[in-house]
Amino acid sequence: MRRIVLAISLFGLNIMVQAEEVHYVIKVTPTLAYIDAGQQAGAQKGDVYLLLREHGEHFAQVAEVEIVRVDSAFSIGEITYVEPGETVQVLQRALSEREWQMMADQAHAAVSEREDQSESERAKGVLGKRSILFMMGGEWGRSTDLRWNLQNNLLMEARSGNGLGFGVRLGQVLHNRWRLNFTYRTSAIGEVDDLSIEFDMHRLLSDYNRAGLYIGAGIGLHQLSVDAPGTSDDSANKLGFNLTAGLQIPGRWTFVAETGLQRVVKWGPSVDMSHVRTYIGLGRTF
Repeated sequence: MRRIVLAISLFGLNIMVQAEEVHYVIKVTPTLAYIDAGQQAGAQKGDVYLLLREHGEHFAQVAEVEIVRVDSAFSIGEITYVEPGETVQVLQRALSEREWQMMADQAHAAVSEREDQSESERAKGVLGKRSILFMMGGEWGRSTDLRWNLQNNLLMEARSGNGLGFGVRLGQVLHNRWRLNFTYRTSAIGEVDDLSIEFDMHRLLSDYNRAGLYIGAGIGLHQLSVDAPGTSDDSANKLGFNLTAGLQIPGRWTFVAETGLQRVVKWGPSVDMSHVRTYIGLGRTF
């Protein structure tokens, strides 16, 4: 029960000041405490009352008593517990355990409501914010090193290749921890050029304005082109899907480091532009 007293005091809820809910100790013996709460106040035999003293702007528990006799205007309680270093005295406050528990529940409910309001205010504060991010990084494992049969201009083999990519990302905050992104990327790895437009949704694992991790997924459209010999098809549009995980460090300039898996529908039997990528970025929020 002492934990409840301390919790309410820390939350600063001075709920003890309502005189109609608080009674007083009117007499003390070595083992008994007389309280001015009798049958008219609803006191019953077996009820537990907390004895409290003023402690600054709050109240601290002194003792507990169990009612053993109830009169019309007062009750007699056996002192069952005394806090170390405390003494039961006349004019200390007396509050039934039932009323105290009800007040504690009200205090916790009020605190929860304030926390919910704070979370809502934080979410409103970032809602609608936009960002721009300039990115560069490596893309690994694309089948872009092409081998042609020059006699018939047919593609014989597509070997794996690595290279650099560049991008620009525009972000829109939908919620304190949700962000919609539009990313334009370009890369020229091996003999295949890739221009892509991607739409991603990121789930932030901490508040938008705090450093933390995020995860995401999205889709994109990839325009692939190659300088093919002869009359072979030299461009195609392919659908892509991606998974992303990253770290953002917001500030005046926002820093981002992310990695992800990009799946792209194959171009013919050999050209597979799916890859793993790692990017870093620097941008601003406005």
